[in-house]
Amino acid sequence: MKYTLIGAGGIQARGLLHDLLDFSSATEILLADVAVGPLEQRIDDLGGDPRMSAVAIDLRDLAASVEALAGTHVLIMAGPSPLGRYAMDIALGLRCHYVDLGGAYADTEVQLARHEEFAEAGLIAVLGAGSAPGMTNVMARAGAERLDIVRDIEMTVAMNDLTERSSPFHWPFNLAAIIDEYESSAVAIEGCERVLIPPRTGEWVEFPMPIGRVFPIYTTHPEPESLYRSFRQQGLENASFRIAMPAAFHRQMDFLASIGMTKQTKIEVGGVEVAPAEVLVEATKWIPRPAEKEEQYSATRVIVRGARHGEKVEVELYMCTGSHEGWNVPAGMLKTVVPPSIVAEMIGNGAIANPGVWLPESSVPVQEFFDELALRGMVIETTERRASTIDVSR
Repeated sequence: MKYTLIGAGGIQARGLLHDLLDFSSATEILLADVAVGPLEQRIDDLGGDPRMSAVAIDLRDLAASVEALAGTHVLIMAGPSPLGRYAMDIALGLRCHYVDLGGAYADTEVQLARHEEFAEAGLIAVLGAGSAPGMTNVMARAGAERLDIVRDIEMTVAMNDLTERSSPFHWPFNLAAIIDEYESSAVAIEGCERVLIPPRTGEWVEFPMPIGRVFPIYTTHPEPESLYRSFRQQGLENASFRIAMPAAFHRQMDFLASIGMTKQTKIEVGGVEVAPAEVLVEATKWIPRPAEKEEQYSATRVIVRGARHGEKVEVELYMCTGSHEGWNVPAGMLKTVVPPSIVAEMIGNGAIANPGVWLPESSVPVQEFFDELALRGMVIETTERRASTIDVSR
């Protein structure tokens, strides 16, 4: 079985490769990116496993990419999400299956429109198979399967970082993306309508340790819209996504946002037009980010409310993981890179078998997925309780 990883030089690809090497049935793993040098260094850093090889490609050159990646069974796209459409073209050209980590819902809709192309070719594409989207979607499905009627789905990702940092300012993932989450209005589904929630809307809440007290804010993620698409026939009316950064980092970002440093509108400074957010991103490039032993924790909580046999029920699914000591992959990244490896293997072994383009909640076998997560120490806990705050009369 040959797996090809596009974007293999990126920061997330390192953990994904660890998982493929340790858990998949891959006999070949091809690393593809714009330059071969960093890929060869990555192969050396990962121990030089003979199953790995490297190739340079330009995603926009379809013919050359198809030739370079010949023999691929499953193509995993870990590069920038806007380039997903090119990667899907390559998968069709290779006549291989496709997995990606997701992106904006508008991009997802464009990809879903290619369902018939993949179905007619007998190929499978699973979109948004990372942590969020990805794991969140499958957890939501697990909750929905316990109910006759679904009314609300609330998703929250929360982080805590106990790593002894040498830097006074450490961002847990792409800073530009974090700035966008603190500066932009969030999309949610309320009463079957798409609504915008003001930036930084949230409240302090207590999560089980080792997460503790955090401030989840509503952010724009594809899940509210994609889950509404998937479960509206079951009665879904409300869906939202929130993210809580480590508490100390949240206070730093909240302060920067309050003084305008996350603004993306250009202002004139000394005769030069510049956006404060651009200045912030550029200024932080001077901050050292040495390799440090990660002690980060990340939790995902999905609450599904609805009814079963006429009784109001709330189902909570919860998972918390720490950093991977052996791989030195921080917890948040670990949650992102493990699911696409699992999904790729499920396609490879036939556990996911229906051709077409699918969202995770429509294609990934719930229990098998949860079992694979548990093998990696990522256990989903499920709790049911009576719900009293929903209307299931309609």
